[in-house]
Amino acid sequence: MEFFHDIEQQLNKYSKNDIKGKLDYLINENYHLLTLKNDLTPKDYFFFISKLSTICHNTALCFAMHLYTLWGLNLIKNKYKLAVKYINAVKEEGYLLASLNEPGIYFVSPYTFKENDFNIIAKAVDGGYILTGVKPFVSMEPSVNYLPVYCRIEKYNGKDLGIFLAIVSKNDLGIQVINNWDSIAMEYTQSNSIVLDNVFVSNNDIVILPKNSAEETDLFGYLFRLSICGVYYGMAEGALAYVKEQATNQKIPHMNKPLSFLPGAQYSVAQMIIFLETSYSQIIHYCDALKNFFESPTDYNTKKEIKKISLVTKEYTTKSAKEIVDIGLKVVGIKSLSKSNYLSELYKDVVAGLYHPPQHDVLYELVAKDFFGIITLKNRW
Repeated sequence: MEFFHDIEQQLNKYSKNDIKGKLDYLINENYHLLTLKNDLTPKDYFFFISKLSTICHNTALCFAMHLYTLWGLNLIKNKYKLAVKYINAVKEEGYLLASLNEPGIYFVSPYTFKENDFNIIAKAVDGGYILTGVKPFVSMEPSVNYLPVYCRIEKYNGKDLGIFLAIVSKNDLGIQVINNWDSIAMEYTQSNSIVLDNVFVSNNDIVILPKNSAEETDLFGYLFRLSICGVYYGMAEGALAYVKEQATNQKIPHMNKPLSFLPGAQYSVAQMIIFLETSYSQIIHYCDALKNFFESPTDYNTKKEIKKISLVTKEYTTKSAKEIVDIGLKVVGIKSLSKSNYLSELYKDVVAGLYHPPQHDVLYELVAKDFFGIITLKNRW
């Protein structure tokens, strides 16, 4: 991990809102190709994203969206040859991919699907489809070149949901950017919305056809959750390191001892350590399960286990990161409320972890329904 010292030095040359400059540096150093390495393991990926997040969590979140999408395409390229086209564009042109947002069909079957509730609808025409709709929350939007999207075929009446995966260029006719990212959390990720207004996609640019899209959605979802875990674990790790530095150097009023000698500070830091250590253990458990899934993607028990572990790990890691930052604020005290304070920035950004899909109510329902063996074909409840 020696090279992270160089990454930190270079990224610190940019202002905290200059995400494009930081991304350009990472591309110039070929880090955008990380997930194309044949020997890359889930643990390797987690270590990279989490360390990058301790340096700049906004950049890490943006970059992870590209890396996990590229990883997914690389894993399916032998099965879906068109994926190679976009992989080569990344390799040869330094292009960045937007995140392949989950389609949100957790409890949906062909019996219950409501077409109007789906973000992007595809109308069949000669040679392909016309896409209409919105792709929201496109992280690092100004730097993105390709937009992977899930599309629902208009008035589809097949046995599956009629959802396919296509990739469109941000330069395609009919693509419009809405600069509507005004979140108080992760404000520097520039996660704008992109409108697809009668965008044509040819049949030759459909990466995954409807009959296989749900299966591959799971793969991309698992990679997304690992990315989220890496980003928020890195934020938590950064918070603990900062609190250690402050408690070691900050003197107790009227005493010639640092804050770290107070029992209250010690107990609080111990809580932070416990949350961080258990998060780490859970993520490593997830990495091992993900590696098993790569090796046996069709095994029923492996698929059932990875789904549960991915959901549990995402929930525990993001909630623990928020707890760690909350405790850190109390240890450092009132100066942590300053807008320029590192913990203050983490405080407003770490809450975003709770809102990455699936959110906790849906996530809990998924875990419990799988545990009870409840299958929702016609009614969710």
